[in-house]
Order: sequence, then structure tokens, then C-alpha cells
Amino acid sequence: MVRVLHSYSNHVIAAQRLERTIRSAEKGGRRPRTAPLPKPAKQKTIDEIEHMVNLWHQCGNILEIARTMKVHDSTVRNHLRDAGIDTTPRVLNDDDLAKIRQLKTDGHSYRQIAHKTGWSLSSVGKALRTR
Repeated sequence: MVRVLHSYSNHVIAAQRLERTIRSAEKGGRRPRTAPLPKPAKQKTIDEIEHMVNLWHQCGNILEIARTMKVHDSTVRNHLRDAGIDTTPRVLNDDDLAKIRQLKTDGHSYRQIAHKTGWSLSSVGKALRTR
């Protein structure tokens, strides 16, 4: 059978794989798994999800919530979305821009401004450079 496959399709690698599969089947069974199975992701409790929602209403920053709860930001985003909260990225408006500029003229660093306004460090930098 392997020779027929090899001669008609000219796929050497496919023929070699098929040979190995046939030999393995003739030997019997698969080798036992040596590595442990990965653990399933820990499901969040209702209290943890409510805590995420409360943090969202306090700070509105997914990365801050993720750091606080020691989870990935996509986990926070997914749970907030399931709770009916719109997590689309915010857009800098004129009030935010004025606040960022005022904090910069007061002598705050980019990092301090980002922390005080809830905007990312890169958003603060872009706002101060481009506008």
C-alpha cells in the first residue's frame, strides 16, 4: 500500500509518515503520556466579577483592574463585556487634553500624568507631542 501511494502521488514525506503510522499500529498502542495535562483556567466567582465591575466604575482602566486582581487584561475585558459594560477604547477629548497639558505645565512627569488621568503612558505622550 505504501509503495502504491509513493508511486502515484510522489509525496515522500506522506509515504514515510504512513509507514511510521502502520508500524506504530502493528506494535500496538501509543506511548503513555509523560507530561501532566495542563490545568484548566480557574473560573472567576460571582464576587470576583462583581469586584471587577466595581473597580471599573471607580477607575475605568482595564489594565489597572488586571494588575489589581492579578489576571490578564483580556480576562477583565471579557467579564466586563459579559456584564454589559462597553470596554471600547476611549478617545481623548478637549477636556482630557486640557487636563493633561495643565498637569505637564505644573511639572508632573508623563508617568504621573498617566496615573492621575487614567490614560496610558503612550496616550499621554502622543497627546503632548501631537496637539
